[in-house]
Amino acid sequence: MDLNESLDLLVQEARELLADMESALLQLEAGDISADCINAIFRAAHTIKGSAGLFGLEPIVSFTHALESVLVRVRNNELSIDAELTGLLIRCADYSRSQIDALEHGADLAAHDPQLRRDLIAQLQRYLKDDGAARSNAGDSDEQSSGQLRTWKLDLRFAPDVLANGMDPLSFLHYLSNMGEILAMDTRTGALPPLSALEPETCYLEFSLELLTAASAAQLRAVFDFVAEGSRIDIRCISAPAELAFENAAAAPMANATNGEAKASRGNNRDNALLKVEARKLDALIDTVGELVIRCASCQNQSEQLRKAGLLELMEEVGDLVEQIRDRALNLRMVPIGEVFQRFPRVVRDVSRELNKQIDLRISGADTELDKTMVEKLTDPLMHIVRNAMDHGIESVADRIAAGKPEQGVLSLNAFHQSGTVVIEISDDGRGLDTDKILRKAIERDLIPADAKLTEKEIFALIFAPGFSTADTVTDLSGRGVGMDVVRQNIELLRGSVDIRSEHGKGTTIQIQLPLTLAIIDGFEVAVNDAHFVLPLDMVVECLEFDQQHFGNIFNLRGQPLPFMRLAQQFGITSEGNGRECMVVLQCGDHRAGVVVDRFVGEIQAVIKPLGKLLGGMRGFSGSTILGDGSVALLLDVPALLQRATQQASRMDGLQLLTSLAH
Repeated sequence: MDLNESLDLLVQEARELLADMESALLQLEAGDISADCINAIFRAAHTIKGSAGLFGLEPIVSFTHALESVLVRVRNNELSIDAELTGLLIRCADYSRSQIDALEHGADLAAHDPQLRRDLIAQLQRYLKDDGAARSNAGDSDEQSSGQLRTWKLDLRFAPDVLANGMDPLSFLHYLSNMGEILAMDTRTGALPPLSALEPETCYLEFSLELLTAASAAQLRAVFDFVAEGSRIDIRCISAPAELAFENAAAAPMANATNGEAKASRGNNRDNALLKVEARKLDALIDTVGELVIRCASCQNQSEQLRKAGLLELMEEVGDLVEQIRDRALNLRMVPIGEVFQRFPRVVRDVSRELNKQIDLRISGADTELDKTMVEKLTDPLMHIVRNAMDHGIESVADRIAAGKPEQGVLSLNAFHQSGTVVIEISDDGRGLDTDKILRKAIERDLIPADAKLTEKEIFALIFAPGFSTADTVTDLSGRGVGMDVVRQNIELLRGSVDIRSEHGKGTTIQIQLPLTLAIIDGFEVAVNDAHFVLPLDMVVECLEFDQQHFGNIFNLRGQPLPFMRLAQQFGITSEGNGRECMVVLQCGDHRAGVVVDRFVGEIQAVIKPLGKLLGGMRGFSGSTILGDGSVALLLDVPALLQRATQQASRMDGLQLLTSLAH
């Protein structure tokens, strides 16, 4: 592993630790002053300091050292948690995050916002007594508060390629000196080759030192995690307090009995170990699996033409195996949406303070999984919707009291699976959307004629018009509707849809529906004349023969009205004209409609390919796929089709609908 790869790991780990730290700090601020929260904050700072020390990143080490010193006093009950201290710790976490960002972009850490750094350290120093320096050293050990100092003997033989990998052995010794007092150290070289064979990037040094510290063996060994492979790291206790020595002696007879259990435990942990893989490698794997699916479909098509029983059976087995490979490969890309949701507690905290509002954020369904690509692209749309809800949705405290509501507003984030899709709901109990105001604004901007008769759903859809806003004043945060056209565009690029439900005076819910993955899906192939289309199989409810039990765009499905559309009419295709038609009943979320085609082809595995520039902007398509015979089929955008079918059917009045059902 070279230095850049090691720094990348440090940056990634630090960001995860800072996210945990922020979550624990927000719990503290909410009143959960528990040992678990405090320890989580301390461990994050301690680990970041240790990792940065291995790379000689002194600006990060020194800052987290000061932060850690205050946290030690908190853990020892020498400092009480209050709003002022919590706010300071949150600002320190923000500065640490900015340091990590600067490190990632190769900036000079020593010159990173020096004034803010001085201010924060000065505020931290106010929480330290005169003996703060001694106490800060205590922060390097999770066991320092017990006062059990021990002397450890460390024999270190670094891997020969440690220098070539960008690691400096002296940085490890420097970090050990921060964990305690080095009592003695001996440096020697191993077997040196002849001068002509000496490699300048090969490490020949060995170190032996005695360290007085309260750190445990596990903590000392963790210092060398980055260079453990290929190195010899021997750590043993050579001096301990009397009571510790007595405990060690008493435990000695049990060592042989417990050794096997310890090994078994380590083995079990290894079985459940996590392995981090670069995203590009996963993407390359999915691309290869997609090509395998296409080739498998082609082979199955050829075997059906040859009509050899043995070959057909073999290809069926191969198809099952390819399907298993596909599902397992796709599962590797699935991540919990909590990765996005975890950003919002801090956002709600800061924005509610800025607006002087009381807002309670409630999160559910954070463990709902979807494709990592969608998780990455969801942050901006969700951020815009959440800021809208806080700024223009939830009322001020005075307005809520006047409306008979609790002073504290409620903002909810919820995610769940439904009909083969992932549904994300952002709800608030605020003032809701004012349909009359939306109509007036739309008429003023000539979006609709003054005499237009729109349903409530169509009125809500107006806020997705570019630049549309009903806000009386523009704020730095948001404007209900401003930028909502971008939100919808971003969601539709993910083959998703956005729906709005609102009740004036009671609140608004914005529902986002997304497919589980953007790579490979189970599809249902249909045809209109020679044109082939693919529908997501998870959205197919049933297939039936289309008859004359319909009126306009409403079909009588067992006594229930069902909106439908003909693909031939929708895309200007000439139907086969044999007098027989078929219908696929589709459902996406709460919406259900029928799609009329010439014939059903059957189930397929569809590898989704992006549309070219020519078709990229067309509504109704979300991609393409290659069929077994090498031809191309278009993947239909079901949410868009259902919305269009529903709008066409909604133009029928009540009398027409009753007439349709009567027939």
